[in-house]
Parts: sequence; C-alpha cells; structure tokens
Amino acid sequence: MKRRLIAAALAATALSAGTAAAVGLDPDKITGLTADPVAESDAANKKYVDEKAVATAEAAAAYAKNYTDLQVEGLAGVLDNVLRVSTGGGDFTTIQEAIDELNGLTTNQPAEDNPWVIEVGPGIYTGGFSLPSHVTLRGAGATCPTRVTLGSGFVPVITVPEGAVGTTIEDICVQGDAATGILIGPAFGDGTTATQVVMNNVTVGLQSTEAGANLQGVRVGGAETYVVADHLTANVSAPNGVAVGLVVSGGALLPGGLTQYQFNDLTISALGASITRGAILDGLGGKVLIQGATMNVSSPSGEVKGIEVEKDVKIFGMHLLVDGA
Repeated sequence: MKRRLIAAALAATALSAGTAAAVGLDPDKITGLTADPVAESDAANKKYVDEKAVATAEAAAAYAKNYTDLQVEGLAGVLDNVLRVSTGGGDFTTIQEAIDELNGLTTNQPAEDNPWVIEVGPGIYTGGFSLPSHVTLRGAGATCPTRVTLGSGFVPVITVPEGAVGTTIEDICVQGDAATGILIGPAFGDGTTATQVVMNNVTVGLQSTEAGANLQGVRVGGAETYVVADHLTANVSAPNGVAVGLVVSGGALLPGGLTQYQFNDLTISALGASITRGAILDGLGGKVLIQGATMNVSSPSGEVKGIEVEKDVKIFGMHLLVDGA
C-alpha cells in the first residue's frame, strides 16, 4: 500500500520516469509520468543550436557581403578623392593648385565622411600654403623624396590654420629659412576654435645665417588644438640668431583629461646664438606627452636649454645632449 501511495504521489507531481527510477520505482507501473526533462532539454538545445547556427551563418554571410560592399564603395570613394601633384606629370604641378581645387569644390567637398588626399610625388615644391580640413598631404616616402621649401619671411612653410580638423601631414620634408617650418593653430594667442592634426614621418629642416633670425621648427598652439605626431624630426640652425626645435604654446584641458599634444619618437637638433631651445612646452592647462625623444642642443655663445617646461608635461624615454658656452 505504501509503495502504491508513493507511486500515486509521484504521478500527481508529474515527475519524470527518470526521477521515478532514481528513487527505486518501476516507471512502467506508474501512470501520468512526464517525459524525461533531460532528454527534452537535449533535444530542445540541439534544435536551438541548429537554428542558431543557421541564423548565425546567414547573418554572417549577409554581414560579410554588406561589409565587402561597403569596402568596395569606400575604396572607390577614396580612390576618387585623390589629387596627384608631380613635377613630371599629374593632376597639378604645385601643391597650392591642388588646395585651390579642393577649396573651390561645390560638391563632394572634403568632410569627415568624405576625406581627400593630396598625393605629392618626389621633387621640390613651393610652400607657403594652408591645408584645409579633412585633407591628407602625403609625400612619396619617409626618406625625404618629397620636399616642401620656402625662403625667408614670416610665412610658415606649411600652415594648418585654426579650425582645421581631420588634417594629416605624412611622409613630407619641410625645408628653408622661413621663420616657422610648420604652424598648427593660431599664429598668436590661444584661439577659440578646435584644430585637430596628425603628423607621421615629418622632417623639418630650417637654416638661416642672417643676424637676428628667429627660427622655430614646429609651432603648435590653440585653446582646443589636438595634435598627435609620430616620428617627427626638427633640425633648426640659426648661428646668428634664435633656434627652437618645437614650441607648444597654449591649451585647455580636454574633456576627460585627454592628452592634448602627443609626440612619439621625437628628434630635435637646434643650434643658435642668443637663445637655443630644443623645445618650449607650455601646456597652460592642456597636456603634453612625449614618448621617446632625442635632443641635441648647442650654442657657441648664447643661452641654452634642452627643454623649457611649464605646465602638464610628461616625458618618457628622453636622451638629451646640451652643449653651451
């Protein structure tokens, strides 16, 4: 009687045959038992896995096709958005002509989702121009086959004006005896408009023997200017004047405390008379980060400082050689 009561209780609770057997009862003598939930679960899981596999495969195929289509479309756009400058044939023979072409566009203008490239072949080209937003100025390699030059004067060889965003300079050598090799941001003061620039494999070489010459290899500034430079070299020689390799002036702390000016693999050589500096770094509340730098600073008679630092500057991996009177 007791076993029948247990069996009836098990059936009333709708337990499975597997559970009944586990407690020593014969499942064949108990009515109303459910199917084994483990078996049901296995079958359900297999069905789910199979369906999921099919759905995943279909989704992956659709994604791959869409991604490929986007790649092809994007690649076509990038290939279309290239202006070629060359001394021996191309779309233009000067960089300024290519910039004028971009500035004159009424459709397909440079934008964040529609960047342009000015591709410059080997040779010597005249500087003194300003680069617009969302444009990459790309030379023919990192060993200076593409050189941009400008004679003496206060006009920088290359300017990225205040407000330019998404501008890139890469594989370019800047030369001459102009006051500034590359100017990024406002010429004076902190400015008020965001400027965003990337530099890769850029070499600046300025030299002047004029008395009182004041040369700055690269000058960066602005209240909201953001610069990342990889493999930047500045060689500045003013044996009768002032020579500074890099000037960072002005800045405001970016949201989240982001680094505002970052220089990776920085090389500077500066020779001056009255004043010589490898770098003048004044974050003014912004942040300057230098990771890996070599500086050789010298003067036969004047004041020499490897680095003149104000606020919020972090330097990792510095090799500094200072030789002064």
